[in-house]
Amino acid sequence: MNYKQIEELIAEKMQIATVPGLAIVLFNKHDVLFEKGFGYTSTEETALNVTPHTLFSIGSISKVITGTLIMKLVEKGILDLDRPIRAYVPWFTLHNEQETEKVTLRRLLSHTVGLPHVFEAFGSQDSDGLNKLVMSVPNHPLLFPPGESWSYSDLGVDTAGYVAEAVTGISFNELVQEFVFDPISLERSTYDLSKAVTYPLALPHSKKEDGSLGVAHRFPANSAHNPSSFAMASMSELAKIGQMFLKSGGDFLNENSVREMMTLHGDYFMPNQSGYGLTLELDFYKGIRRAWHDGALQSLGAWMFIAPDEDFGVVMACNKREGFWGHAEEIIEMIFNLRFPNETEKVYPQNYKGKTIPLNRCTGTYVGAWTGYVSISQPAGGLVLNMNDHESVLTPYGKDRFQGTSSEGEVLSVGFQNKEDSEIKFIMVNGIPCEKIAEVPEYTHPVDTYSSYIGSFIKNNDRLEFRVEDDKLYCYDQYDDTTLPCKVTGDNTVVAGSILVEFLQDSIRINKGSILTRV
Repeated sequence: MNYKQIEELIAEKMQIATVPGLAIVLFNKHDVLFEKGFGYTSTEETALNVTPHTLFSIGSISKVITGTLIMKLVEKGILDLDRPIRAYVPWFTLHNEQETEKVTLRRLLSHTVGLPHVFEAFGSQDSDGLNKLVMSVPNHPLLFPPGESWSYSDLGVDTAGYVAEAVTGISFNELVQEFVFDPISLERSTYDLSKAVTYPLALPHSKKEDGSLGVAHRFPANSAHNPSSFAMASMSELAKIGQMFLKSGGDFLNENSVREMMTLHGDYFMPNQSGYGLTLELDFYKGIRRAWHDGALQSLGAWMFIAPDEDFGVVMACNKREGFWGHAEEIIEMIFNLRFPNETEKVYPQNYKGKTIPLNRCTGTYVGAWTGYVSISQPAGGLVLNMNDHESVLTPYGKDRFQGTSSEGEVLSVGFQNKEDSEIKFIMVNGIPCEKIAEVPEYTHPVDTYSSYIGSFIKNNDRLEFRVEDDKLYCYDQYDDTTLPCKVTGDNTVVAGSILVEFLQDSIRINKGSILTRV
């Protein structure tokens, strides 16, 4: 591999996106092939050089650590993936109480319970954080019945972490230390900020009022979400976890446990056969099977990709992900192209002639978080998708999966979760679940009543601001720095771009999960 070419691309992309610091490690099951740090831990004069041993918050890659812990406890006979978790936590219940017995660790770790995505970057560091979070689960209506679909949920993985804590009587942080970090010799990896600050630590950044980049002098931490989001690790130590998977568990996990984690449990209905295993995302890149996860926490970003059949992996992290995410994907893509120069992208059938599910069963109106309203019609023998006023003809590339074109001109994938002889209740649009609903009527909302929507709503880094301009309602999304047109769909419901917004008394609920408070 041409490591110089990788270094040059990283340096170029960091400069374009003004990333202060980055670390990367490439490895196989036995050796580190390449490792390097770039830039600094912060933009301040106290900054240190980033090295492969610098600690980074790894965000949702924390889920992989939690999955590894759970599998270790399953091997020891302490937990069972398919036993209802009420057997371990008798008081546990869902908002839809009749569905509670269907909640298992397998479904929690694969995001197939139906819990919404609930996350707060800042919260208590008290040891009872997980307990309080799981006690709040009944406050959140399910997106779908357990086992019926797939939807990414920090709340689900945090609940799995709490089950381990409740059964053993040992705090989650201590469990990971005893059963994962210590056996794999991860000396710096931690959830404890008081420990992390004793090592070189990459700091989060944000834009100042004058537009310049500065340190965000509040480090994200919340014990309620440690299992899903708050591990800190160096890339040199995260690579050791990757090497463990390349060894099919080595002398740490047994091969069956690793196989379970890399078995498809949640199908995204995407052309690259992507989906979710147990805390691992799965896909094929140019025919190469990969298990991976990425993580985003405040301005911090992290990526882990392993190709188990090819004995290869890469981990990377940075301390400013805004404006860099697409560049990071380019870097990962270049690395795989250099490592596997003879592999070619699989071409999916453009003129699929096989059987498809009956098209008349696919039609209807669906709604999903981050997609808004989606309608599927059958005007002239084929299927046509309309999503947020963008229309696209759908062509099949498999029995229950179709492709179209998004409003940005990119490939758009639609999968129909088909059960023979029953109504299709859920579809997947670019890997996002959408539920079938009654036809959405054209809702007329007098302009003079928009005043009830106008204002700002905030929660941590999320801020939505609603305003009226030329008799039309708009929403400014501070996180993505973009203004979205709004469609009022009911007395208290709005679709802002593709964000579902429900107006409550003094707050809003976005995408059926997080609640932002009016300020």
